[in-house]
Amino acid sequence: MPSSITRRDALKATAGATAAVSIAVNSAMALGADADPAFAAIERHRNVFSAYLAAFIPFNEADEARAALPHGSPDLPQARALADARHLDVDRLGEDADAIAYELADTLPTTLAGCAAVLHYAVDHNDAAYLFPDQLDGADEPAHGYGRFDGGHRALWDHRLRVSLAKALATIAEKGALS
Repeated sequence: MPSSITRRDALKATAGATAAVSIAVNSAMALGADADPAFAAIERHRNVFSAYLAAFIPFNEADEARAALPHGSPDLPQARALADARHLDVDRLGEDADAIAYELADTLPTTLAGCAAVLHYAVDHNDAAYLFPDQLDGADEPAHGYGRFDGGHRALWDHRLRVSLAKALATIAEKGALS
């Protein structure tokens, strides 16, 4: 049976739903930012991740300038040193972003709005083609020292997030905040 819904209709509906959810989450953040630690964790990650992305600009510029120099150029050592320093900046900020991403995953929201905000932030982050730790490479242990949980399996970022949200929702339900 042919569908009467076109791809364009589906994309419009998805965009509308995403916008509505973003508005709801932003409103909830404005109302609950003082009370729920989830909002501060989201903001910390958003800030450090933005700095990480911004660090790529001077790194790329320095690396392109180095690559444009002919082999044997007297300016090559200085250009290489600058590109290396910028690369170290990117690496440091990436490690900071990963560590704060784990703090975000381990944060226990205290409200339903906080739970929703964390989930929506994670989805939006991935939808923008950005990856959280562990999603990026196949390393046996994340570089920041987090790693294994019961059973010797790797504690992936998204697993830790699910565990934290399950605990948070159970606590919220126990307090009678769910109805």
